[in-house]
Amino acid sequence: MLLFQICYNINRIKTCMGMGRPVILLNLDDLYESLYDLLNQYFSIWDGRKYVHVGLGNHRVKSFVHDKFRLVHRDDCPICCNVLSI
Repeated sequence: MLLFQICYNINRIKTCMGMGRPVILLNLDDLYESLYDLLNQYFSIWDGRKYVHVGLGNHRVKSFVHDKFRLVHRDDCPICCNVLSI
């Protein structure tokens, strides 16, 4: 994925986080490093509001996370479907 596409997708996710709109990640493996703290639910609370670090490489910014925001991660890799299925 091109750097422009990664930045564009991260910005779209940050916008949805702030507005409380749900996001579904499908085949976006290149974004996982940038969303590490979000995927692990490592939030900071400041003035009663949740924030999470989102970034690219060494550049990270705190982004507001709305209480109604939901992130769904779906991975369609064959290993996950066959080996890790319950």
